[in-house]
Formats: sequence, structure tokens, C-alpha cells
Amino acid sequence: MAARQAQATTSHIHELRHSAEQAIDATRHLATDAVRYAGESLGEAREQVRRSVSEGTDSASRLISEQPVKSVLIAAATGAVITALAMSLGSRRH
Repeated sequence: MAARQAQATTSHIHELRHSAEQAIDATRHLATDAVRYAGESLGEAREQVRRSVSEGTDSASRLISEQPVKSVLIAAATGAVITALAMSLGSRRH
């Protein structure tokens, strides 16, 4: 009877080990797929950002060449606003 229980326990341990190995393999495959998907998604996002920056740069260059005076005035006004904000924030800290 003890031998039969030992054999049943050994059999149960082998079944558990087999189940664990299958779970590990499935998890490994899922992780591999997730990493591959993340890499592809990052590559696509990087390309989209590159295109957007390129289009923005082209648009800005075109607008500056078409209206140089207006562009300089906008840049000067933006600089003045940023300077005023920086000075305002600096004076609040003291």
C-alpha cells in the first residue's frame, strides 16, 4: 500500500512538473510576442514622429521665407513673453 501511494505521489509530481513546464513555455511565448509587438509599435511611433517633425520644419521654413518680417516680429514677441514670465517667476521666489 505504501508503495502504491509513493507511486501515485511520484506520478502526481510528474504531472505537476509537466503542467509547470507547459505554463512556462506559454509564458515565454507570450513574453516574446509582447516584446516583438512593443518593438514594432515603437518603430512605427518613431517614424511617425520623424515625419511630423520634418513636416513641421518644412512648414516653418516655408512660412519664414514667405513672411520674414512677420516671423521676426512673432519671434521677438515670443521672446519678450518668455522673458517677462521668467522675470515674474524669479521675483516671486525672492
